[in-house]
Amino acid sequence: MGRHARPCVHPRVAKLCLSEPCYLRGWHVKSRKRKTIDLLTPDEVANQLKVSVFTVRRWINQDELPAYRIGRAWRVSADELASWLEKRQKRHEKRTAH
Repeated sequence: MGRHARPCVHPRVAKLCLSEPCYLRGWHVKSRKRKTIDLLTPDEVANQLKVSVFTVRRWINQDELPAYRIGRAWRVSADELASWLEKRQKRHEKRTAH
């Protein structure tokens, strides 16, 4: 199997060796795929929903809209925004159905 029979981590660069012979022969363990999270600013959320940024900030401050504080800035996950909108729409449909 050669000198790269197991995952090859080079101590000087502290990452997997991606040299052609090793990588193409499949001697490296495939890394875990990380899920990327699309984060939106309150301005981007306001533009998408056609509301004021102050409304979005109020929703965040009242814990209506799930958001994350990163440093001094707020971010909203695109996936959580979509599920929040669906829940809000269902709640509105229940109110208008009666």
